[in-house]
Amino acid sequence: MIGLLFWSGVGYFLAVHGSGLLLHIAAWSGLRRVEQGSALAELPHVHSDMEAPVSLVLAVHDDAAGVVASVRALLALHYPSFEVIVVNDGSRDDTMQVLRTAFELLPFPEAYRIQLPTQPVAQIHRSMRYSNLRVLDKAAGGCADAWNAGINAARYPLVCMLDCTTELHRDSLHRLALPFIGSADTIASSGMLDGMAPSGSDWRARIGFVASLRTRLFTPFGWATLNAMLVAPPGVQLLRKDAALRARGYDVAAREPEVDMIPRLHRSASARRQPYRIALTGEAVGSRRAGAAATVPAQCRATQWTLLDIASRHGSLLWRRHTGLPLRAATVSLLLFECLGPVLETVSYAAVAAAGLSGRMPLLACAAFLSIAIGWGVLLSTSALLLDAISFRNARRFDEPGRLLIAALAENLGYRQLHALWRTLGLIAWLRNRAR
Repeated sequence: MIGLLFWSGVGYFLAVHGSGLLLHIAAWSGLRRVEQGSALAELPHVHSDMEAPVSLVLAVHDDAAGVVASVRALLALHYPSFEVIVVNDGSRDDTMQVLRTAFELLPFPEAYRIQLPTQPVAQIHRSMRYSNLRVLDKAAGGCADAWNAGINAARYPLVCMLDCTTELHRDSLHRLALPFIGSADTIASSGMLDGMAPSGSDWRARIGFVASLRTRLFTPFGWATLNAMLVAPPGVQLLRKDAALRARGYDVAAREPEVDMIPRLHRSASARRQPYRIALTGEAVGSRRAGAAATVPAQCRATQWTLLDIASRHGSLLWRRHTGLPLRAATVSLLLFECLGPVLETVSYAAVAAAGLSGRMPLLACAAFLSIAIGWGVLLSTSALLLDAISFRNARRFDEPGRLLIAALAENLGYRQLHALWRTLGLIAWLRNRAR
């Protein structure tokens, strides 16, 4: 029994870290395209006539204090042709009145085609000051419902979903639209938000940065290179409207509808048996307004619940008839490494520690197990740092690379194990919640 446990644990850690290294290798080829795209983005936009018009959909609810600034920031974006659609999702404060006053809104008898079911739209307003601004006033239905209403009203072939907590960089639409230029198969482009660079000089910030490089950047980037990204990093999505409609829009019942949309697009597009591509830009295209800081255990639980929600809704991709091999592999990785992985890690460490302390396993075997588990983790973290150094170059100070290497070691000596424990507790809480 002890031998079976030992080799099962060794096999798991070799599989999870080995697959991570393979994804980093896959990400390397995509990084060259990102660097070329970054160079193009810095040049004058001579290809502006090739960029498709974009409909920006801003969902707002009870945000009278910040909605005007959010709308003005969108209207100031640098892009050849776009419209802003503000969807007031049943606000109970003065949001609608503030919008009327700031942008001189007047009711407009516009035909509204219902392609996605939503809560009723009471009225559509147009701005007398900005020809590319419209406001939909609808009954409350949640952010996903508001986005679906915006898709219904969108006039342009590309749609971008936002809320008032997200602020786009002025050139963000150029970067998001780049994967659509010269590729008729692209149906979605996802860009990250600021926050990948170390946010402080303390060791916790460095360790968190190293962990984020691996889990939030290069792992999804590797899957995106294989066109099999199921969970995109937190960010902004630019979608082809027809693809979003075929995927039946955003699911109002999903825990995080914007995260749920990527596997919905995979399911819809793969069923059509036509080539498609879901791209990840690999660059920050905006930032998110800071909210109330959650504790680390709460963040781990939220992450685990989101992954479990995605797995429970889209795990069928594993055996669907038209699912390609990379997408099947990504689904296996989601189920085995992301959803069940924290449990397997926690149980493996606890069992080996108990067996070693009780004398049922030789200390040499315990040391070998820890060397494999921790050593491969350090190798994967170091690989992420290497990719970051040769691509995005987030380590700016001369002494930072050495400190980050130490952080890569520290990340696998306690930080990862605690996160696995908290995510295991999150899985238990999710199962209890489902059982009610």
